[in-house]
Amino acid sequence: YLEANKYTRNGYTFVGWNTEKTATTALYKDAEEVVNLTAEDGAEVELFAIWSAKSYEIIIHKNDGTDETKTQTVRFDNAKVTNPFTREGYGFGGFATTAEGTPVFTEDSDLADWIISQNETNLDLYVVWATGEATYTVEYYLQAFDRADGYRLFYPTSATASYVEEKTATGSTVTKTAEDIITHFGADKFVGFEFDAVTTGTQNTGIVAGNGSTVLKIYFQRKSFTVTFDANVKEGTTGSVTNLPEDLTVIYGLPYGRGSSFGVPNRADYDFVGWSLTDDGSSVVNANEDFKLERDVTLYAIW
Repeated sequence: YLEANKYTRNGYTFVGWNTEKTATTALYKDAEEVVNLTAEDGAEVELFAIWSAKSYEIIIHKNDGTDETKTQTVRFDNAKVTNPFTREGYGFGGFATTAEGTPVFTEDSDLADWIISQNETNLDLYVVWATGEATYTVEYYLQAFDRADGYRLFYPTSATASYVEEKTATGSTVTKTAEDIITHFGADKFVGFEFDAVTTGTQNTGIVAGNGSTVLKIYFQRKSFTVTFDANVKEGTTGSVTNLPEDLTVIYGLPYGRGSSFGVPNRADYDFVGWSLTDDGSSVVNANEDFKLERDVTLYAIW
């Protein structure tokens, strides 16, 4: 039999043993009967304890003169809670450990040490409500793309730009529209982009927190346009055209063809020269050029 475990670890439950130090699962249970741990008779085998983080229920009191509470379950290795309440005319100022206490924790605080100091019991936190005024941050994000990954579109994790709004009554609901952002930063920053309502969702609306932590986010996607291909057969000329490309959806700032060609039409008795934004061939484009127009376009075959 393996010797019974004599170790303890705050916030964790002993699961068993493993021969690998970095393992996350146990090979052997505590005091398990084992044979042939090693092929070599009398060899020393080192076993490492495997631990599993405990879960704790944190009771959060709304602390507004009512008895309303909500419970959140956290793991010891990620012991953070969020404020589940709102209160008209107030902003969130943090968490206290008593109803009349001052805030000692925020939503970013790791509660692990506090849990242990409470002997893992009586895990009650009280919302502290802030009055007065506070600032809040407004961010916007422009859709980017990755040329190395098939022109994959994505939003960066960091804001394209941001600003801090003037102090506003805490607890009040604030909203920023796409027009507000464009007016603040200037329309020239958003050429080729449009408001992305799906990604933005409700992130452009929030309640002003007393600690200034409220952040509103608005997303702008690249505009899409349609390219139509015209055979450009002049009146009085002959030669029917085949293999004319179908309409193409293009995205502002990306190459017309996004890594592929437009395609080559065929015309009897004529050689195809290229595609042009004008029917006289004075503005030739190719599939590798970036689309920088804010309108649908027609490309004319030049023969």
